[in-house]
Amino acid sequence: MTPETVEKHRAELKPAKTRCVETKTGAKFCLINYDSVQLEAMEMCRPVFEFKRIIETKEPPTIEECRKVGKNDFLVIKMEEKKG
Repeated sequence: MTPETVEKHRAELKPAKTRCVETKTGAKFCLINYDSVQLEAMEMCRPVFEFKRIIETKEPPTIEECRKVGKNDFLVIKMEEKKG
């Protein structure tokens, strides 16, 4: 997130420990730990932006192109409560 976005949403944000690795496509796969919850999340391009680009250019955008225009999000693929 940009510093402006962080400041705008500061009240909604929770401190969390995050570890990320970059995949072959350049997208990030992250483990996010906060409170007693662990999330596994994968970075992806927003579908509307991706499909619009495919229709216009016949090619999907790269994750870097999505980041550049702020059209990337993280999809939570697993969530588990930590015990103890």
